[in-house]
Amino acid sequence: MALAFLERKGYTALEQNKRLGYWEADVVMKHHKTLVIVEVKTSKSRLAFFDPTRFARAQYARLLGIGSYVIKQRKDVDELRIDLILIHLPLNGPAQIVHYEDISMYI
Repeated sequence: MALAFLERKGYTALEQNKRLGYWEADVVMKHHKTLVIVEVKTSKSRLAFFDPTRFARAQYARLLGIGSYVIKQRKDVDELRIDLILIHLPLNGPAQIVHYEDISMYI
């Protein structure tokens, strides 16, 4: 769901569930010349849905580590960004998605 959402916004999928040792990134995307590591969080609770601070500093640091490794392997990107996708799955009605670009400001 998050992958299709980002592709509609012009992102290109590179990898899903990228592992580096014990670390894992949900989605690795490319947007123009930027490598985007995306963490996806799903919730049935509306309160959690609108809370980007659910993202822990340690988790952010791990994703930066993955991104730093991946960006060294690629010649087609020159920037790194960590994004957050929150998916709300209500009991009634369609799923809602919020995309937070560059979550460093929330940490």
